[in-house]
Amino acid sequence: MTTITTWNKRLKKVYTEVKEIEPLLTAAIKRYESMYSHGVKKIMQSNLKEIMAGVPKEEAIELLGPKLLDVFEWNDILPVEKYSKFNALVWAKRIQRELNQQDEVIRYYRNRLWRIHSLLEKLEEVYRKNYEKKKARKVFELMHQVTYLIFLRPQRVTDIAYLIE
Repeated sequence: MTTITTWNKRLKKVYTEVKEIEPLLTAAIKRYESMYSHGVKKIMQSNLKEIMAGVPKEEAIELLGPKLLDVFEWNDILPVEKYSKFNALVWAKRIQRELNQQDEVIRYYRNRLWRIHSLLEKLEEVYRKNYEKKKARKVFELMHQVTYLIFLRPQRVTDIAYLIE
């Protein structure tokens, strides 16, 4: 039978593990969001290149308006004579592959947090049985934090292929 000191050591270990995982998970989510927005911009830029292939710069600015000058790099878009409509699909496939890899990283941290969550449930039960109210409260607060981290999601998680449709 394990003693309270053993459970206290486990709680301390779990607490440090959560503190290690939290910044890694939030960084992975921010990277996912950054990759997503960069990918959407590249796909839109590729579509714009296809539309504007062979159009002089002055005429393109009249057609699309000067607001797009702030969003896109016009030197990369307008001097094109020919441009394939499949380039946007190539970008989408490439970016979706990178997003899937980043999603694997996020899933790895979530799975670790789920294991921690189940251990915290056991710890809370042990502390309640032994009338350790302060420790049970700490475990409950840590469980709340772990639950928040588990359900933390990237802002825009729409599939890139869906955007192209």
